[in-house]
Amino acid sequence: TSVSLSTEGGLVVCLKEFRHGEVLLRVVLEDDGGAERGGENASSQNLTLRVLPVNSAPSFVLTQHEVALDEDTPLAVPGFALEVSPGGWKEEDQSLHFTIEQVGGPPGVLLSAAVTCEGPNASHCRNGSAGLSVALQPDRYGNLTLLLTLRDNGGVALGGTDATPEMVSVFARPVNDLPSFSTFVSTLTILESSSCVTMGRAYGEWEAPGQAVCDTSIPFFHSRRGLVTSVNWGPFENGIDDCLTCEQQTGVFLLAPLNLTEAMRIFVTSPNVSLPGGGLQLTLAPHMNGEVRFNVSLKDLAPDGSSLSVTRELAIRVLPVNS
Repeated sequence: TSVSLSTEGGLVVCLKEFRHGEVLLRVVLEDDGGAERGGENASSQNLTLRVLPVNSAPSFVLTQHEVALDEDTPLAVPGFALEVSPGGWKEEDQSLHFTIEQVGGPPGVLLSAAVTCEGPNASHCRNGSAGLSVALQPDRYGNLTLLLTLRDNGGVALGGTDATPEMVSVFARPVNDLPSFSTFVSTLTILESSSCVTMGRAYGEWEAPGQAVCDTSIPFFHSRRGLVTSVNWGPFENGIDDCLTCEQQTGVFLLAPLNLTEAMRIFVTSPNVSLPGGGLQLTLAPHMNGEVRFNVSLKDLAPDGSSLSVTRELAIRVLPVNS
């Protein structure tokens, strides 16, 4: 915008922002002695001023710094970045691209994330806008911090800048998955009017009455350990057994007889399955026998209040004993 040279030889140049190029200047030195009688009061020299280009940082504006999505649901946000520009004067031919890396949050959650320029001539972002896409690993969730950087190909020579960073927060919300469980047997066979409290499983105890090693001190009461051999609340919903930041869900077993009248006849207290051990407890009605089939449902309870259940069938067969 201005150039000045002092009599001591100091040069002062004020440049316009982002401008560069070469200018030919004429430097004139004048004194105050005048030019009378053929005198000379000025002399001049040419000066070439060369302003070298220095790459300016590219720029963009985010429409939001936080995004949210649900587990197993990809996210797409058109126009996530606006006013995408390569930077300074005469840098419009530079190519631009965004990079994303995770810098915070649990590992193993993020499958992919990208910000891509939209519209024609996307490599130069001529449209000035870019969209965000985020995908998660199956069944994963958690809060993530991403470093989003816009880069150009202008380089960093002479102190130039070719990158501009921004932080983005991603909130990946969990979605409740079905629990699952397995049982040691699908049929329990016991004797009419019997009792048995076991401290562990014995070979054949579920199918053949008399095989279990029992405490029979409580009349008609059965407490059989280990009916349920495994419980899984869902992928990445079993607390630290799955990952350090995973949900620790809870739940309950519910037993519903397919024939309520028959169940009320045979059992004084309805059979139930306890957690976390997975044992079966029931109290028989004296001198009653028969078979009742139950729907055994494992119902979970997620931190967001949602609940899902899975059901298997269990038969309890009470064999008659002659009195």
